[in-house]
Amino acid sequence: MPQDTKETVILSQHSAVRMIHGFAREADYRLPAHIHSFFHFNLVLSGSVEVTTDAGTVTVSAGECFVMPPMVRHSLYSENGYRQIGADLQKASDEYGIFPLAESAFQSHASVLFMPQLKEEYLLLPAENVPALQAFLLHSFAEKLIYKAVFMKKGRAPSEFKSRLLGYLNSCDKTPSTVLELQRALFISKTHLERLMHREFGMSALAFLNARRVADISAALVAENTPISVLAQRFGFCDAAHFTTFFKKHTGKTPTEFRKNA
Repeated sequence: MPQDTKETVILSQHSAVRMIHGFAREADYRLPAHIHSFFHFNLVLSGSVEVTTDAGTVTVSAGECFVMPPMVRHSLYSENGYRQIGADLQKASDEYGIFPLAESAFQSHASVLFMPQLKEEYLLLPAENVPALQAFLLHSFAEKLIYKAVFMKKGRAPSEFKSRLLGYLNSCDKTPSTVLELQRALFISKTHLERLMHREFGMSALAFLNARRVADISAALVAENTPISVLAQRFGFCDAAHFTTFFKKHTGKTPTEFRKNA
């Protein structure tokens, strides 16, 4: 079952587990910015996927689980493709009270957890083509994935640097456009900043800022009908042409194209 699954979807009407889904995505897979009303718990089995939220972009690789809380805008991109098994957690039928535990653990911020043992456990599930057995095994695994992620997270406090960085960015009218602005705001050297950014987010400071700016711009394009020239000024670009060039470089679409297809 696990080795052959191209796309598996199981709906559940009697559990807080709303849906269980397993799939493989091809190279250059993109999912535009969106939100949903439930938790996503997604364990990457092979390959990697870039997950972008207002807080930045993180690369999630095999053996890592990314958790997306309700109402957090996010987009996905995978250069070489990836495979995952995941589950959605909803408030309905939550007889064990796991949904409020998840809310307290993740506090409206996406997280990535290192769970290689759970990945190996999934890959060792029996592959017999017995639908009822497969549904039972997948449902049991999904519940274990959710519980393990929640209790792992509740035992982990955010780093001081990460809290300070996100606190600063959330207080800004717009995301800084240069690393120097970030250095000055945090009173930190470029070398130390880059070391901490790679440790916490797996990317350079500039890549983090650019990803966050792209997320901010994408959200504005979807939510507003504000002219492109006005948005360019708001997000710190000297003119609409530079704004368009920057956005297309990072998304593959012009702001106008992105808005039309959103």
